[in-house]
Amino acid sequence: DSTSAWKVLTQQRGSIWGPVLPYCLVNTALMALLQYLLANGIDLNISETGHSFLSLVMAFLLVSRVTTSMARYDAARESLEVMNKSCRQLVHT
Repeated sequence: DSTSAWKVLTQQRGSIWGPVLPYCLVNTALMALLQYLLANGIDLNISETGHSFLSLVMAFLLVSRVTTSMARYDAARESLEVMNKSCRQLVHT
């Protein structure tokens, strides 16, 4: 029954809530703990240096991944082109 949003969100089959909910609860508990510690004077903030370094690494990996994907796409496109040409030749002969 897709008329009720609540029924769609809490469905048993095909729902993502089962695998994701434990991670959401752990993340919420961790953030609550960090806020509690911060309120009591214990600061566990992380330096921004690591984030800036990781952004450079992530950019490199992203460009590499996109380049690989484009190469695979081009190879598939070329194969499809050859198949199309072969089919046309087969029909015309």
